[in-house]
Amino acid sequence: EEIATTIERLVGMGELDDARFARLFAEDKRELSDWGPERIREALLARGVGIEHVEAALDADSYDRQLARARELLERKGADLESDVARGRALGFLTRRGYEYDVAYEAVRSPLVARPSIAPDRSELTRRSTCGRTCPPLRLTAVAPRRLMTRN
Repeated sequence: EEIATTIERLVGMGELDDARFARLFAEDKRELSDWGPERIREALLARGVGIEHVEAALDADSYDRQLARARELLERKGADLESDVARGRALGFLTRRGYEYDVAYEAVRSPLVARPSIAPDRSELTRRSTCGRTCPPLRLTAVAPRRLMTRN
């Protein structure tokens, strides 16, 4: 009975408010941890927040803002989106962060993510390895001839 009155008093003071908690939690995870809505939803439900409060907190985030955050996250990560394998990795990365598949797919396929590559200039790479990758040219250095040691 004492616990119930304490909870009622805290709710009356505005200190215990699931809607406020869900909204602030979602904002923090979006901005500080780069979480997407699916991951936020799972975390809030696991903490016992009601589905109506969870949905209200997630509705505050538009598709365009989610897409912009996903693109920014890929950019900060330095994701290479040149090959299908790299785009698949980036797609998996975003979905693990909690972004819905359509947002992640759009972010990975978007030409707006194109940015200057930090890879070396391909014109400088002239040799191909046995696995087919382009490798930097070999640099040969002069080595002093070795003397053979002989026994007398």
